[in-house]
Amino acid sequence: MKANLTNLCKALEACAKAHNAKFSDWSDEDQFCVWSSTPATICDVQMICEAFFGHHDGVEVQCDLDCITIWLCNDYKPEVDEQKMYLALPYGTQL
Repeated sequence: MKANLTNLCKALEACAKAHNAKFSDWSDEDQFCVWSSTPATICDVQMICEAFFGHHDGVEVQCDLDCITIWLCNDYKPEVDEQKMYLALPYGTQL
């Protein structure tokens, strides 16, 4: 799977849904938001970002707002580390 904005959005939406959280697409402002700050959600978002970027430097947790902001950068890996990404999503999820 190609690492790009569209696939990242799909993965983060699936993650938010799995955690019963709202997902906001502000990609026109270079960010996404998952409205939850539980440890499990934070770990899954970080793992998804690692699968797409090779790091999770752009993940910012704001507990006072109960949200995780994912700041977008253009240093996507050529291909998604699908094993890592699917570990962060519910079993059987297909993107």
